[in-house]
Amino acid sequence: MTPLLRLDEVSVTIPADGTRRRVVTDITLDVAPGEALGVVGESGSGKSMTARTVMGLLPRGSTVAGTVRFDGHDLPPAGSGNRAQRARTVTARRDIGMIFQDARAHLDPRQRVGDFMTETGASARAAAELLDRVGIDDPLRRMRDRPHQLSGGMLQRVMIASVLLARPRLILADEPTTALDVTTQADVVSLLDELRREDGTALVFITHDLDLAAAFCDRVAVMYAGCLQEVRGADLLLTAPLHPYTRGLLASRPGGRTRAARLPVIPGRPLSAFEAPPGCAFATRCAHVVDRCRETRPSLTARHGGLVRCDRVAELDTGPGAGAGYDTGPGAGPGRETGTASGVVAGSGSGSGTGTGSAEATR
Repeated sequence: MTPLLRLDEVSVTIPADGTRRRVVTDITLDVAPGEALGVVGESGSGKSMTARTVMGLLPRGSTVAGTVRFDGHDLPPAGSGNRAQRARTVTARRDIGMIFQDARAHLDPRQRVGDFMTETGASARAAAELLDRVGIDDPLRRMRDRPHQLSGGMLQRVMIASVLLARPRLILADEPTTALDVTTQADVVSLLDELRREDGTALVFITHDLDLAAAFCDRVAVMYAGCLQEVRGADLLLTAPLHPYTRGLLASRPGGRTRAARLPVIPGRPLSAFEAPPGCAFATRCAHVVDRCRETRPSLTARHGGLVRCDRVAELDTGPGAGAGYDTGPGAGPGRETGTASGVVAGSGSGSGTGTGSAEATR
């Protein structure tokens, strides 16, 4: 199947503190129509910046190497190209919707909710119906409110409803349910899944909540220090992870089957792309590092139906279930038994209010 979205060796550099910093490195990914791709990793790994690159929402002065293609058309950085190219890019991006994590920062405080919902031509009735479906009581009254009159959770629901109302062909969801209670999370995920199955809408789902994403993600891309470390089917990633980083994240999740004095941890702190060492970006924290890991940057290679960036993967891979009980390094406790549901693992804030795990234990 022809990918709807294709990123080919995309790298992003942004201006910061009088210098230039690499935040994304050599990202190659594709998303098919109707597919849900989970993008995960600790804070600073480049997840949100990758989504913003697709939307052309990078800071002024940023540079993008590589290509971003949507439905067969290049999406150059905002403002680049001639007038005709810019017009085609604007038209293409109208079929892409992005759900931002901080809704309050992306809504005009002077604009009523109803005006925001209907500014693209949707009817007030359709807007009210979607607001009701994402859990906003008395939606017609709320449509007359302004952002300061709504809580953070309600604003997040408005943001989600506004994107669903436009019925885009691709949704980039950047931690869309972080501010929502458990019941509303389930309703919103159900809506996203319904849209995906009915209309063939593709979804890139950035989240810290393992169990929430496990219900409907087809594949998972794990990021660390601005680059991909592993890309696999969600069920395989959970039951037989290949990369030491992925195994460490899974082992650090709390669970009900194993009792321990404290959770296993990955030593050290997460690195951003501009902090990554010359060799493997994970070498400073990996329990299996050897000299060649510090000297040569591994490439993303195919293995067991997925992709993994580790030169020692053949030595560490013992077949299905290899990741169970992974030793995350000095002081690490026993790993928890992983289940068979599909899903993702990620960084700080994971599982808030849901009883799910978090990679915050790696800090």
